[in-house]
Amino acid sequence: MGFKNLIFIPIVTLNITFSISQISSKETDFWNNVRFGGSIGLGFTNNGFNGSISPSAIYEFNNQFAAGTSLNFNYAKFDNTQFLAYGGSILSLYNPIPQLQFSTEFEQLRIK
Repeated sequence: MGFKNLIFIPIVTLNITFSISQISSKETDFWNNVRFGGSIGLGFTNNGFNGSISPSAIYEFNNQFAAGTSLNFNYAKFDNTQFLAYGGSILSLYNPIPQLQFSTEFEQLRIK
């Protein structure tokens, strides 16, 4: 083997080893801090129906701060009129103490 191969092969091997170890530990830490949730809503009236679903994913940065995103889908029918709204939102959560939570949400919907 040439001199270049003697230097190149160990460097590539170490680079791959360190890259794989960094990827696996970051993925494990990331997914351990993600919470999945959302809401489902149903409403019935004499001449109408309303249904909604909103899955969400929230990443906990620490015990006090979290942020995430949500998708929204709403359908309503009253008499012969139908409404469809869909979109997404960005949200943040703050827990100054475990028994109290403040949240903000920016939601953008498109209505058809």
